[in-house]
Amino acid sequence: MADSTRLPPDDADHSADANPFDGSFHELPPRRPSRRAVILGAVGTGLGIAALGGAGYAAYRAFAPDTVRVPGDPDAEAPELDLLAGVPEPVASFGPNGTHWPSLTPWITGDVDLEVEVECSWAAISEAITTAVSEVGPSDTVRILVAPGELPGGGAGSSSSPMMQDVGSLERENRILVYPRDGFGTVTTANSWRLLRVNGVALGGIVTNGAFLASGCSGSAFARITTNAYNVYGVDGVEFTENVELVEVVVPDAQLRDEDVSSMRTPTQGAGGLRFIYRIGCWTAPAYKEKGSNAHTDTVQFSGQGGNYYGEITSIDCIDFASSNTAFQIGSASGVRYQHCLVVGADVVKRVFPLPDEADTEGGFGASNGPGTEFGCTAVDSTFIGPMGAATWASVTDSVAGYETTGAAPEEGEWTIDPSILDWTADDVHERSPQVTAEYLAQIWA
Repeated sequence: MADSTRLPPDDADHSADANPFDGSFHELPPRRPSRRAVILGAVGTGLGIAALGGAGYAAYRAFAPDTVRVPGDPDAEAPELDLLAGVPEPVASFGPNGTHWPSLTPWITGDVDLEVEVECSWAAISEAITTAVSEVGPSDTVRILVAPGELPGGGAGSSSSPMMQDVGSLERENRILVYPRDGFGTVTTANSWRLLRVNGVALGGIVTNGAFLASGCSGSAFARITTNAYNVYGVDGVEFTENVELVEVVVPDAQLRDEDVSSMRTPTQGAGGLRFIYRIGCWTAPAYKEKGSNAHTDTVQFSGQGGNYYGEITSIDCIDFASSNTAFQIGSASGVRYQHCLVVGADVVKRVFPLPDEADTEGGFGASNGPGTEFGCTAVDSTFIGPMGAATWASVTDSVAGYETTGAAPEEGEWTIDPSILDWTADDVHERSPQVTAEYLAQIWA
C-alpha cells in the first residue's frame, strides 16, 4: 500500500516517495547508439551547434502544416497525435507502461538532425533550446541531453518565478526533446518548479521533488515525470494555451493534502483560455484532506476562471484515484473525453490507499463531479468506480459505472451498471493497472 505524506502548499518544497508495489513491465526495444553533434559545458563557455546531416525522423504531421498555429486562432482544430518515425507504437494500459510518448517528439535514442549535451542547469537548457530554434530548420529533429544533477526550483504557484520563460517556438513542425543524458532518475529537482510560455518543447525523465506548473506552454509536452502534483494553466496575454500533452506523468503516493493533485485552470485576471489538453498513460494517486478541513480536494480539477474558455481535455489510458471529494471535478468544461481510462473511487480507493489517521473520513470519494457543458462529455472503453455527478454525456461506448448516474441519459449509447466493481480489492485494481514503484518505473522507462 502507499504511504501517505503531509504536503505543504505548492510554493513550498515537496517530497515524493516511491510506492512499494511489485509490477510487470513492457520491455522497450534495445537502446540504439545515437549520433551526437556537440557536447555543451557551462553556458559561459559559449554555445556552438552543428546540425547533423543524413536521415532523421520524418514528421507525419506538423502542428499546423499549412500555416503557423497561433494561440487564439478561433478556427484551430485539435491536433493529430501522430508519432514521429522511430517511436514505438503505444500499447493500451491503465497508467504507465513505457510505451506512451508525446506526439511529434523524437525518441530518446536513434538518429536526429541535431543532438547536444548540456550541463544540469535551467540556463543551459534554455540557451540550448533558443540556439536550436534559431540555427536549425523547423522540420529538423532536435534532442537535448542533460547531464546528471539537481535542478533548482522556485515553487509551482501561479506567481512563482519561472525556471524557464519565453523559449521555444510555435513555428516548429515537431517538438524539441529535453531528456536526461543517462536516463530517467539521473536528473532531479530540489523542489517545485514552474515554466512560463515555453513552446514546442517536450521535457521528460525528471524526478520532481515537489510539484510542477506549466503556464502558457502551448505545443509542449511533459513525459515520464514523477511528481507530487502537476498543473497546466492558461495565462493572461496568450488567448489560448493549447496542444499540451502530459504523458506517463506519475503521482505515485497518496498524500495528506488540502488541495488538488492536478488542475487545468485559466487565469482569474485577463484573457487566457485553455484547450486541447491531453493526459496519456498517467497515474494520479489521491489527496486526502485533514480532519476538520473544509478543503475541496480533488484529484484532477478543470476550472475556468475569469470568464475564460476551457475545454477539449482528453484522458487516454490513465488511472486516477479519487481524492476526498472526487477524482474528476470537471466544472463547466466543454469536450471532456475519457478513452480507455480507469477511475477508482468509493471504498475501493481506500483499499488501495488506506486513509491515514490524520485524514478526514467523511469525503465523497466520487468518480466524477460537475456538470460540464450540456452533453459535453464522452466515455469510451472506460470504468468509473464511485459516485457520478450530474454531467451530461454526448456519447458512452463500452463503459462501466458502479452506480446509476444522475442527470440525463447519454445522447448516444448507454452505461453498463455493474455494482460488483464497488467490491474490488486492491489486488483487483492492480491486476488491471501497473503497480508503480521506483523499480517498476526504472524498468519501463529504461
